[in-house]
Amino acid sequence: MLAGVLGSAPATASTVDPDPDGPVLAAPEEAPGHVPPAARLALSFDPPTTPVGTPVTLTFALTGSGDPATSFTDVLPEGLVVADPANATATCDGPAWDPAPGTGTVSVTAAVPPPGSGSCTLDVDVTSAVPGAYTNGADDVTDLVGSAPPGDTARVEFTDDASGPTLTVVRTADASVVEPGDTLTSTVTVSNTGEVPYPADGPATVVDDLTEVLDDAELVAAEADVGSVDDAALPLLTWSGPLDVGETATITTTVRVDDPARGDLRLDDVVTGPPGSSCTDGTEEGCATSIPVRRLEVATAVDVDSAVPGGAVEVTTTVANTGWAAFTLADPATVTDDATGLVDDAAYDGDASADVGAVDDAAFPLLTWVGALAPGESATITWSATVDVPTDGDLVLDRAVTGGSCAEGDGPPCATSTPVRALTVEASVDAAEVRPGETLTWTVVVTNDGQVDYGPRDPVVVVDDLTGVLAGATWVGASASAGELDVSALPRLEWTGTPEVGGSATIAFSATVSPDAAGVLADGLTGPPESTCPTGGEPGCRAATVVVPAAGVVPGDPTPEPSTGASSVAPVAPDDASTPPGRAGQEVSTPPATTVDDAAPLAWTGTDVAAVVAVAVLLLVTGAVLVAGARRRRGGG
Repeated sequence: MLAGVLGSAPATASTVDPDPDGPVLAAPEEAPGHVPPAARLALSFDPPTTPVGTPVTLTFALTGSGDPATSFTDVLPEGLVVADPANATATCDGPAWDPAPGTGTVSVTAAVPPPGSGSCTLDVDVTSAVPGAYTNGADDVTDLVGSAPPGDTARVEFTDDASGPTLTVVRTADASVVEPGDTLTSTVTVSNTGEVPYPADGPATVVDDLTEVLDDAELVAAEADVGSVDDAALPLLTWSGPLDVGETATITTTVRVDDPARGDLRLDDVVTGPPGSSCTDGTEEGCATSIPVRRLEVATAVDVDSAVPGGAVEVTTTVANTGWAAFTLADPATVTDDATGLVDDAAYDGDASADVGAVDDAAFPLLTWVGALAPGESATITWSATVDVPTDGDLVLDRAVTGGSCAEGDGPPCATSTPVRALTVEASVDAAEVRPGETLTWTVVVTNDGQVDYGPRDPVVVVDDLTGVLAGATWVGASASAGELDVSALPRLEWTGTPEVGGSATIAFSATVSPDAAGVLADGLTGPPESTCPTGGEPGCRAATVVVPAAGVVPGDPTPEPSTGASSVAPVAPDDASTPPGRAGQEVSTPPATTVDDAAPLAWTGTDVAAVVAVAVLLLVTGAVLVAGARRRRGGG
């Protein structure tokens, strides 16, 4: 580089000292009215890198109004000459200049910015036949008038295509495939493989375009061991820094893949450097990375909204590869089904299977599916369980799958919670023994012990078979604390109700023992499958009483089952022929179905019991008198 005179001023007439031996005279002061130059000169090359023998534009930019007009001579660095053609142009007013092709100097005289604009430029093409970097700045500008010297140094590099780029840029990533939630770290290395250093005032620059990355991920960090990274213009990251010959800078970026995944499921990253670098437009080898996102969509469901004791629950889980990369045998997809919350109320049927991959149930209640899935391929996993009879758990079949999109296994479609229906039905009679003519009350209590409310669309139906009662007794009436009673088909009594979870209803009916009754009087309850009386033969589904004749128990009568306890509902008195079908707290003796309201005390209706007792006593006394008279007659005869 040829050094010029920085800020040289025009020569002035020197003063000759008349007395060489006298005192030294002081330098003359600035003449009154001197005004420092208001214009400023700046130099630049475009493009900053180009192959040898090709032209670049050298621009002289003037800012501010020069007074006097700006003049200067630029001595080009050795090896840099005016191109042929020079293509000299100017937007300044009145410059006198005529750059000669092949020469190493450019002279400008009387250049002035146009009025009102405050700036203008002078452009000329220069070139070099020698590879290397060239700088042009204040030290190269001489005879400068009317402007302050340039503050920055312009840099241009001419490259030899045979020797390769002078700035080698390489981009890599630490993974070839990612999944939602993964962290991906990418590295860009920038090496000065030329022969000229990049100074701090003319640094190397690289741009990393994250546009197609940040639609699927978020930037966590960006840093460099040399220079600095600017993320103010995201999704563009710009690195710049000085690089000596042979020096390398490393830029590191870290992103976290979105979970759940979104975007196009590809992390496409492109890095570009200046002209002449190994990544001039980002299409060159080593200038871009494309990392596919592998996504596994998982969903699970059961075939019922609620379960019943003894019933089966079918489980289906679907697993689909909706990403861009395959799950392979070496790196398979994995899903775990945790049925811990199910086994307290149900038993695994041992039938787990999958149409793709394999299911391992050796550690049940954990089932693990493993399989290879190409993009777009799916697998279906199935298994079943049977609800315990009786159930003794929490009456909720809870299970959850984890893996893929079900990272936490929390809520649908990653988990199921199936409530179990449970209904307790108990029958009792208010006396273990009874005599002809006595009236007994049978009581049935229905309690919703499960986790499902019954409603109008799925009510509870309980049937009490009174054949074994009415064979030796006369129907009196029935009532219920809630729900609807139907006695239209006696000896079949049917109750329909909708108890909520924890709710119950009480049904009571009464019958009077026939004079000629003997043996056992017993009813038989049946309820829905989830009840304690699904068939009627279970404990508590039958309440029996023994008819004891006046002379004692008839030999050969079967021993009755113990009563389950006295009824808490008052006996139902015989019906009056005119009594209409009743609701809660009223008796029912006629065939039509009767709706029963909320709980109310059962009422006596029909003939007065006292009158019945009086008639019975009268009959007994009359009979006794007749028997005594007959004995006296037999004795007198």
